[in-house]
Amino acid sequence: MNAPAYYRVTHIDAQRCRRRMRVQAVNRARAVAWVVQLYGDGWYVAAVCEGKGR
Repeated sequence: MNAPAYYRVTHIDAQRCRRRMRVQAVNRARAVAWVVQLYGDGWYVAAVCEGKGR
């Protein structure tokens, strides 16, 4: 089973409102999906792995 990792996610919407947050997820796709579920489709969405959780 995959251990959750932390991802730094940046979400910019169509009105250029930027949101940055730290998300715990098992993979990058799930981290992005969670943020898109919260804020809707983004003009730009990126996720960078910060490392495994403790």
